[in-house]
Amino acid sequence: LAVFTNAVLSALNELRHCALSSLARPAACVLSQAAEAVAGSMLHYIHTRSLQEGERSLFRSAAKAANDVVLPYLSTCFARVFSGGLARVDTAGAAALLSQALQEA
Repeated sequence: LAVFTNAVLSALNELRHCALSSLARPAACVLSQAAEAVAGSMLHYIHTRSLQEGERSLFRSAAKAANDVVLPYLSTCFARVFSGGLARVDTAGAAALLSQALQEA
């Protein structure tokens, strides 16, 4: 999660200098897809691993942090780079996958 978050923040930091309004929707789409890929990877991980209770607890904490902290934070950062409400990052798909992972963990 930290590597993903830092990579997104680095990309947004580079974009903030020349955040063309025509890039807002495509960038929002890419970020939404990336968030869903990360959430999907977490769901795949819980399906393919036999975790001990301590590991399950850590996994649940990571999934909860992704859903409650990372997704809203990245959406907020995106909105600051592309101000004016040009496009919003749709995190519903990623949130649904993370919720499913939390239920199954």
